[in-house]
Amino acid sequence: RDGKSDVLFSGPGSIVDTGDSESYLGGLVAGDEVLITIGDLPATANNLTLEFKGIGDELPKVTVLGEGVLSPAIVTPVTKGPYGSGYNELTYTFTYALEQLKLKVSSVASSWGIDSMMLSSLVFNYAPVAEDLQVHMVKDPSGGDNTVELRGHDDECGDLTYEVTSLPSEGLLYLCTCESIWTTPITTVPMTVPGPCHRLVYEPQANSAAEGKFDTFLYTVTDPDGAVSEPATVSLFVSEPNMACANPP
Repeated sequence: RDGKSDVLFSGPGSIVDTGDSESYLGGLVAGDEVLITIGDLPATANNLTLEFKGIGDELPKVTVLGEGVLSPAIVTPVTKGPYGSGYNELTYTFTYALEQLKLKVSSVASSWGIDSMMLSSLVFNYAPVAEDLQVHMVKDPSGGDNTVELRGHDDECGDLTYEVTSLPSEGLLYLCTCESIWTTPITTVPMTVPGPCHRLVYEPQANSAAEGKFDTFLYTVTDPDGAVSEPATVSLFVSEPNMACANPP
């Protein structure tokens, strides 16, 4: 993945230098297995293509550990390979959702090797992520307010647009800038939350007696290419203030 992933090989075989600044993993015989571990994959990179170039007169068997044997979508046999032996170029497409990929490669060919592998994502823009939040506040009998700062992130580091998609049922939400609060509550959704702070102010109902998980609302983030996150939940927890005795003994 653009040279950013950690790639480890284990098993038999050795690096063969061809003498023209090229090399490949060779010295493999029928029944040998090579384990290839590719790490540091983005968690969202679940649609992948693997371009595999193998040396030998037989097609190799490529297995994703935990998923099964891959079936090549494209097979391009080369009559005479660059190293004077059988050569195959194979392309696989598959779905994988973990951050570390383990492949097992084997062959029934009497002599075989691995020339190169290239793994890339079929997704050019990943959806951003809106974070679930928990906000704890002290209930203010006078109807005091509480600031909620929304959070999201994008793999491509694009500027995100924040939108409230559902309203709380036990209080009011207000838009605000970094310096001031709007005087009119939000009454319709979706509603864009202005930056750069992406803050809201929540005002609980002053006469509510509820404590604990008091209220919730939802929001999403959208990246510059229009990809929208899954809705995130803001959970609001309210507790009674510690009341000091007016006339201590």
